[in-house]
Amino acid sequence: MVDDHQIVLDGLMALLKDEQHEIVFSTTNPEEVESLVAQHKIDLLITDIMMPDITGKGNTKAFSAGENSCHFNEWSGCNDERND
Repeated sequence: MVDDHQIVLDGLMALLKDEQHEIVFSTTNPEEVESLVAQHKIDLLITDIMMPDITGKGNTKAFSAGENSCHFNEWSGCNDERND
């Protein structure tokens, strides 16, 4: 899970853990995603698409192919159409 707001990560992790999902990693730093994905086998990357300096879409493009490929859930609390 990737979001630049720790409170959002905490809330989502609590919801997913209540449903018995395993959280492999979470980070508020999108620049850590590449190394975290390389270290862990993941099935799904949940990422905010509106973060400072990098978009979640940039993260998903980086991991949509290759041995570390996975599914993605992109979301944002922002109602902004500029992130196409």
